Amino acid sequence: MNKKQNLIGTRDTCPYCNKKLDIIPSKKKPCSYCHNDIYVRTRPEDRKKILVTEKQREDIELRWQQHYQEKEEKELIQNPDFNSAKKELTKQFGKEPPINDIKWRVFNQNIIKYASKKRWGLYRNNKLEMAFLLQKENKLNQSLSTLFEVVYLDINGGNNVVISESKTPSQKEMKEYNIKEFDPKMAFMAPAVIGLIQHLIDELRLSSKQAKELFISTNTRMKPVKTMPISEEKAWNKLQEEIKIQKENEKKIEKFNAEDIDAVIIEIKEAAKNKDILSSIIYKFRDKYNTKKMITPNANKIKKVIEKLLNSSKEIKNLGVSLLLFFAKKDKDLFEPLVQNYIKQNKIHFEQFPEELTIGELGKIEPKWIQDLIPIMIKALTQNPEWNTRRFVAFNLGSIGSKHPKLVKEAIPIMVDYIKNPNEITKRKPTIIKTKDYKISLDLSPEKMLGVDQKQWLKDAYIDSLGMIAKGDKNLIESYKYLFEKIAKKDKSEYSRKKAQRVLKLL
Repeated sequence: MNKKQNLIGTRDTCPYCNKKLDIIPSKKKPCSYCHNDIYVRTRPEDRKKILVTEKQREDIELRWQQHYQEKEEKELIQNPDFNSAKKELTKQFGKEPPINDIKWRVFNQNIIKYASKKRWGLYRNNKLEMAFLLQKENKLNQSLSTLFEVVYLDINGGNNVVISESKTPSQKEMKEYNIKEFDPKMAFMAPAVIGLIQHLIDELRLSSKQAKELFISTNTRMKPVKTMPISEEKAWNKLQEEIKIQKENEKKIEKFNAEDIDAVIIEIKEAAKNKDILSSIIYKFRDKYNTKKMITPNANKIKKVIEKLLNSSKEIKNLGVSLLLFFAKKDKDLFEPLVQNYIKQNKIHFEQFPEELTIGELGKIEPKWIQDLIPIMIKALTQNPEWNTRRFVAFNLGSIGSKHPKLVKEAIPIMVDYIKNPNEITKRKPTIIKTKDYKISLDLSPEKMLGVDQKQWLKDAYIDSLGMIAKGDKNLIESYKYLFEKIAKKDKSEYSRKKAQRVLKLL
């Protein structure tokens, strides 16, 4: 059966009785004819909003699971650690192992690697991935235990300590020069992690006493260093406080009337007290007005909220930018004056930081809004001293080029030249700490801390950007087909080879 024949759902008719609907629902709603519940979903095959029956809803969910699994497998193939572990396990088992077994092997290897290098931020992230995998495999008790490890590291403020490869300072020297593995001042508990912990406690039907015992026993046994700044008992109390706050926030958000503009404005004014609540309220507000039919009569209300957010502190301002982009995509003419005013107010910032991803998003919607910034971005591809700035500038140009390719065509040969001859952009001097006996060289660069190869990452970003431009007009990239064929066949990086193959598919 071909893909088109296998598509499910309808666009403007009831999926049960097939009668034409006067109003297309935006969320679950009974059909006005047969009174069956119509569900609104997005189809993974073509990303179109569709109307489905309850049974078809389950089918769509299964298709999305399959889609994400296939996507994950494609991404993992590009990871050299994954491929190495796959070969080892295939040799050990005498057959190709399940994908989760390979991931688990990589996770365990990373735990040893990150712990030995005192990279506790990466160690924590790796533990979180392990918890997600355990949950996926329905090993809920182990998943909860691992999440308890994660949150204990968060409460203690785990840092990535980067030290000289040739000399590891002693604990005494680290204390003397304030090099901290764990710093509670840097503590942060992610709301999503807290929410998942509470969900698993409920799912496992654990009492507060049982959950506490599991938390303390897990972290007593598994903590990565002998002494942590915050004890297991105190950390549990902090976690309980956070869970209590989150539950109270959820109740408030659930009851909140997002159509009450005055109430939304009050929340923006009081956001310093609780930014997490404000984010949820703004998204709830946005979802109330997510169709043109709802936007047009309420445009002034929507603009009032966006303006209030844009005139707030930086963190809250980002919510306003997100909201502005959302509504500009829905109706660019209606929100154009607000966008132009925002650009005018931030023009100097955008010129100094052309890597700001908002530029690419705005240019994709309407290029005239950011046309003056395109030459600045193209210039940054060769003259900005930071490799990561060039990388994000390339993504901006690619984003604009995917819809308006001719506007960025001057950037194409610049990126091609770099792909042919990658070179190191950023030159950083290590921080030197002197002691009586020797000196310690600390490389605090992201490249060192995260194990990043800046030449390879920048090259891959340029390949991605050219691929985006090819979506807009493949003729602009066609003459460089030979280059992508060479990369796809011979590049040392499997990741680059895969990226080049994707560009070739567009050509």
